[in-house]
Amino acid sequence: DYVSMNKTAVVSAAAQRGAALRKKLEERDALKNMTWTEKKRYHVGEVPGYLLARKAELAEAARVKREMEERSHIPVGMRVLPEEERVKTLEILRENREDTYEKLRSLPFKCETPSSKRTKAALEFRLAEIEDAQKVFSRNRVLVREVPEEDEEEDAGSAS
Repeated sequence: DYVSMNKTAVVSAAAQRGAALRKKLEERDALKNMTWTEKKRYHVGEVPGYLLARKAELAEAARVKREMEERSHIPVGMRVLPEEERVKTLEILRENREDTYEKLRSLPFKCETPSSKRTKAALEFRLAEIEDAQKVFSRNRVLVREVPEEDEEEDAGSAS
């Protein structure tokens, strides 16, 4: 029943336009009935539109300047890691740390064989690496190497 739906939509749109037009006319009539001093005070306390536009323009310019300044502190070939990616990495590191601790706890208290000594040393080394990575990713701003886009495309093409 497309015709009746279209008819309903046209009628409701016309009613909305009519209501908006009626409101404008009422405001205009109210202004006509005001005295000169009332008209003068009609917009008292409102900030003019040109000042609001200028304020928004200055805020945008300040934001752009601040972004450019922040980018100047980032070395070439690096980028700031997004917050959600940083938090996700910290969570993965925490899980890896727990797994490594469990493996270390499962080793005998006294390691006498060369293989058990190597395993213990490897686990302790891995644990130290994880703790260092946690220190790095615990900072508010983490810089990582930026991967060029053409390398990503080549990697994606070779994976197929």
